[in-house]
Formats: sequence, structure tokens, C-alpha cells
Amino acid sequence: MVEILKRATGFYIPFILFVLVGGFHLIYNYTDGLWVLWFCENFDETRYQIFSWFTLLGEPQVLLPIALVLFMFNYGRGLFVAAAWLIASIITIALKQLIANHRPAYFFEDVFIACAGEIQLWFNLSTPSGHTTAAFAFFASLAITARHKSLQFLFFAIALLAGLSRMVLFMHYFYDVYWGAIIGSVSAIIIWFILHRYQGIGFLNWKNNSVSWLKK
Repeated sequence: MVEILKRATGFYIPFILFVLVGGFHLIYNYTDGLWVLWFCENFDETRYQIFSWFTLLGEPQVLLPIALVLFMFNYGRGLFVAAAWLIASIITIALKQLIANHRPAYFFEDVFIACAGEIQLWFNLSTPSGHTTAAFAFFASLAITARHKSLQFLFFAIALLAGLSRMVLFMHYFYDVYWGAIIGSVSAIIIWFILHRYQGIGFLNWKNNSVSWLKK
């Protein structure tokens, strides 16, 4: 596990800082709707539109094509990224059903409409944030396979923006985003460890292969 963290310090050092600062925030300033209500009170249409694009970084129609392209060029990287994303998403779906709490719009729908107009809102299955989980699992996996620390940090920033978008768009509380980030980032570590420790599928033997016509 330590080896994996060393491989991607550019991602996991800021992630650990996020976990620590976010944890203290939840302990000492825990209020349902604190951040989503702040974004509502300070609503900016341009910011809302920008983060509507960032939130796509947690959706399968964006992540799946990227994973497929990665797989074509490098079987191991593509499989790793897809597996981490899939496992983290399954965990999130199960937790959503188990916890089954309401999203901010369930309590503040009229407030959001008053500040932002007629916007798309969801009401149930809030914790954890699926978009955040997917983004952190996906981009943590990319960071682990990246060589440059600056690129790893960029992947963290992208995942964080995807998570932040869920509050800007009034879809999730901070603690939904917080736990989604943890589930996604830890899932990437676990999947990397499994693929390299247990060789039932011979991962190390073919991980650097690619689609044959790309080699020509």
C-alpha cells in the first residue's frame, strides 16, 4: 500500500489534506445544507454552467470512452482504471440503497428554485455522491499510472472539481462528496494492489499489451 501511495504522491498528498481538513470541517461545522445553501445565496449563472460541465467528469458517458481508449493503447491501464471505477461505483450504489437519505432538494427545493430558477433537481439517495466516487476512482487510477507529479496533482484537481460541482448544482451535501472522494480514492489503491498481488489472470504478463494495429 505504501508503494502505491509513493507512486502517486501528487494525487494522494492533497487528497489526505482534503480528508483531514474536510473531516475537521464536518466535526466542528456540521450543518445540513451549509455549502449548497451558500451557493444558492450567492448564485451565479456562469459558475453554475461551468460546473455543469465539470459534473460530467463523473458520468459514464464521459468516463467509459476514455477507459476504452486507454485499454486500446495499454490493456493494463485500461483494465485498472475501469475496474477501480466499476468497483467504487458498485460500493456507492449499495451504500446509497442502505443509507437511503434525502438530497438537499428534498428539504430546500423552493429555496433553490427561488435563487436559480427552474433547474433539474434530484431528491433521494444522497449519500455518498456517485459522481464524486466515480471521478475520484477514475482519476486516482490515472494518477497511479502517471509518472509526473504535476500530472497527478492535475488529476486530483479534476476529481475535486467534479465533486465540488455536486454542491454547486445543489445535488449533494458536503459529507456526500467527502465520503465519495474517500471511497473512490481508496478503491483505486485496493484494485491496484489486487491486480499486482494476485496473478490468477496473469495481469503482469499482458498489462503492457495494446491493440495490434496501434503498434504498426
